[in-house]
Amino acid sequence: MTKTADAAQPGAYVAVLPLRGHGPPKPENALPYRDKAIDSNGLRLLTIEPAANDDDPVVCTLVETRFGDKPKFHALSYTWGHKAPDDPTIMLNGFPFVVRRNLFDALIFFRRQNQAADAGRQFWIDAICINQSDVEERNRQVRIMDQIYFRATEVVVWLGKAYERFEVPVRPESGAQSDDWDGITTATNNNTNDRGVGTAVHSGRNAYGRQWELCGQLQVDPYWERVWILQEITKAWTLHVHFGRRSSYTWDEFLVFLRSNTRREDARAGQQAGPLWLHESLRAKDQRGAHTLIELLHDHRLAKCADRHDKVYGLLGMATNGSGFPIDYNKSLFDVWVDTMVFLNGKRLLTAEHNVVFVGQLVREILQVADSDLRLPSLVAGSAQPGGAQPGGAQPGGTQSSGGAAQATFVEQIDARDRVDMATEKRHVLDRLTRPAPTHPQAYHHHATVLGQILLVGPSTESIVAEPGTLSLWTGLIDDLYDAGQVKDAHVESNNLIRVLLHADEAQMAAACVSVPSTVLFAPETFPVEAREFKAADVPGAAVLAETDSTESSSSTSSTSSSAAPRLYYLEAITGATRHKMGVAAGLVKAGDIVCEVGPQRLLVRLFHEGPLAGRACVVGTALTTEDVCRANAHAYSAQNMRIIDRYADIYLGKEALYVISGLASRHPGSASGTV
Repeated sequence: MTKTADAAQPGAYVAVLPLRGHGPPKPENALPYRDKAIDSNGLRLLTIEPAANDDDPVVCTLVETRFGDKPKFHALSYTWGHKAPDDPTIMLNGFPFVVRRNLFDALIFFRRQNQAADAGRQFWIDAICINQSDVEERNRQVRIMDQIYFRATEVVVWLGKAYERFEVPVRPESGAQSDDWDGITTATNNNTNDRGVGTAVHSGRNAYGRQWELCGQLQVDPYWERVWILQEITKAWTLHVHFGRRSSYTWDEFLVFLRSNTRREDARAGQQAGPLWLHESLRAKDQRGAHTLIELLHDHRLAKCADRHDKVYGLLGMATNGSGFPIDYNKSLFDVWVDTMVFLNGKRLLTAEHNVVFVGQLVREILQVADSDLRLPSLVAGSAQPGGAQPGGAQPGGTQSSGGAAQATFVEQIDARDRVDMATEKRHVLDRLTRPAPTHPQAYHHHATVLGQILLVGPSTESIVAEPGTLSLWTGLIDDLYDAGQVKDAHVESNNLIRVLLHADEAQMAAACVSVPSTVLFAPETFPVEAREFKAADVPGAAVLAETDSTESSSSTSSTSSSAAPRLYYLEAITGATRHKMGVAAGLVKAGDIVCEVGPQRLLVRLFHEGPLAGRACVVGTALTTEDVCRANAHAYSAQNMRIIDRYADIYLGKEALYVISGLASRHPGSASGTV
């Protein structure tokens, strides 16, 4: 783990591993380890040598030990703080060793405390006891971090030296308090800890004000915002909190002190932050074993760290189902996202309660994965990147012929070896993925609502805006496609849709209707039989429209290619009726594609009727209904007594498709004002 700070958070805590982007440790810091790594069954422990004065050099000894020897040690939980050119140097096993200022202050504090009561105490301190320049050692030690804090005799929290200003001055010659000061015990029922030390503030009429100020500062200390302290506090059997020059509390005493000196408004302001909230949500709940990884990811999504890997890695030790997660600080954030989703899926934790798209979105936002991090599967030799997307882009699609008929979907262009490589244990897993219940951890299952099947694909949204004649041809098809009972509603829906499209932001529209890389195939056994027997509509006007759109597309000077631009579609119910009759879809949309609802998203599912993929289906893109585009009352587009079919089907997403779709979930489109 790594404790460090965000640039905007002085003194902020992160965890035990040095942060990428901060540069490697100074070369001399590797010398005390003598190129000898420790494995996951051992650890290093630190002893602070005594000294007569605080100004004396800090000298420490580092020794290796085995867990099997049952060592007794104190694990330090603290904030790394910023790296600075004037960071102090200690002596470690005879070598100069640079530490950050907050850790140096902690070493001075515990050296002073050792001389008073606990000489010879051994400490485990991440920045020193882990060779921070050895990534493999860091990976091994992070995997057992929860065990280190769980096995510690005591976890000692260090909140920093800055709180000295609240403490009682001591006469150096006598060790007694000054006459004009009184200890904090006068206001907290003489609550002193077992070492006979405690905080102290000025007595008299300002005493309570000072105590409130101290408590306010303690509760908003950056320490409480960091990811790694969640595990360190939760796993501790015995916990002490230290700050200032000599202030020490047991955890229970610390909570009593805070509760008795916290104004109601301050308590409300820190409802989801600070030590009191952490105690109620973590330490108290931990005794009931109530932490699942998904719950932790959600509850602590705002916790801070400098290395985004730690947004996931720092929670694993608390999760009841976090064992076996692959920790590797060399991986990209996209790979960590994949690892997280595969881990949750492989353990069957993505249930109806934990929607796979929303969990994917949550993890994406936590890690702040950039779209450019997405790695697309390899394409067959000679095939172009679909939809004009460049490798690493977030919107792969499919090539188009005139009129919007897709020549090939992305799944057909993927190198077969890459599809087979989706199996991490056995080959030819796609043959098993055609069964009703794929079990491969990279096949993400979802129950989808079937909204209907695309009856006809129309022109691009660009053509609708730029060419009034194209728009007239398209809307003129409504009377030929829908029966008398639906025509009126269809025209109303069309008017609402077109009104928004004429003023919509094309870039935002294109971002909502994207093609997705499809590496997982499945059998459409849960889809209606009628959908598998689809025949394209025979509408005379459609042929004219296709020719017009083709001609206009070839001469278009728009920066968005016709194949990538979103296209309009008309929808029909597969059985019964549907309130949705039209919308906008990814550029590769094809007549016969099925529009499914998954959470806030509308997905395009393609059923293959011939060729090597016959009898299979896959998700190929995203779509919007008129309701999505307009954000209006859905019932405005359907007859009052229309029967709505709620038909569900099983679909499966590959990791790339899930990544793209979960990124769209946080950008769900538009409003009636025309913004998409």
